[in-house]
Order: sequence, then C-alpha cells, then structure tokens
Amino acid sequence: MRLAEEQKKQKEELHKKIINLEKQLDAKQVVQLEIEQLRGKMNVMKHMGDEEDLEVLNKVELMPKALV
Repeated sequence: MRLAEEQKKQKEELHKKIINLEKQLDAKQVVQLEIEQLRGKMNVMKHMGDEEDLEVLNKVELMPKALV
C-alpha cells in the first residue's frame, strides 16, 4: 500500500514538473516570436531609411546589438 502512495506522489510531482516546463517553453516561444518581429521591423526600417537619414541608420545598426 505504501508503494502505491509513493508512486502516486512521484506521479503528481512529475506532472507538476511537466506543467512548469510547458509554461517555461511557452514563455520562451513568446520571447522568440517577439525577437523575430523586431528583426522584421528592423529590416523594414533598413529598407525605408534613405542614405541621408543617419538617425534611422544608426538605430538600425544598434538594434541587433540590443537583441543579443
């Protein structure tokens, strides 16, 4: 009887760990999506900026460094 209780407790702990890992994975995927969106915006800014628009070019150059 005691063995069954221990196994049930282990199963519950593993289930909690799985849920926690799934939450961490979800959070990681949200961050990765945000990074990809920022990279897309950066590419748009790169193509929209004129060669004379140094401010935009400087921002675009600094963005990848901020993403690291």
